[in-house]
Amino acid sequence: MTAGWDWGVPLLYAGLCAGLAGAFVLARPPRFPGFRVRRAGGALLAAGAVVGLAGLFLPARELPPTQGQSRLEALLPACQFREFHSVRVHASARAVFRAVRAVTARDIHFFRVLTWIRSPRLSRRRESILAPPPDQPILDVALRSGFLLLEEVPDREIVIGTILCGRSPALAELRGRAFAAFSRPGT
Repeated sequence: MTAGWDWGVPLLYAGLCAGLAGAFVLARPPRFPGFRVRRAGGALLAAGAVVGLAGLFLPARELPPTQGQSRLEALLPACQFREFHSVRVHASARAVFRAVRAVTARDIHFFRVLTWIRSPRLSRRRESILAPPPDQPILDVALRSGFLLLEEVPDREIVIGTILCGRSPALAELRGRAFAAFSRPGT
């Protein structure tokens, strides 16, 4: 791996593309005289699986802290993945923050479909961030169902978090720096 570049994600996508192409060739083989198309499709599918798995299992490097001043970056300065999105909103910070705190599952297009894809179930599920009541604020549901309010700067920023996988300590004990310092294999 070279400095500043992670090979995992490009390999994963390359493997997925090759695997899909191989599956398509196997399902609907084009006709080329004197060419063994099915064998090539099977080889492409197998190569895609190998390359995709290699990308999936490559470790993600830890990114250094940014110079940002957010509460999230203060709590967890190093990370493995980072995204930044921005949208210009013609409203006061207070109005935007109130809207973020009030958004419901019904307000988000395709919310139910996307959460079902994330965790498909046909039966009714207990209330959680993946199955919030349609008319209750999603952040309130998250805070009732396993997420912690780690920090809040009124009308500016809210930081919530949870611990996934493995046995976790009582979340109520993990506030602020204790949450950031928590490190247990398997979580």
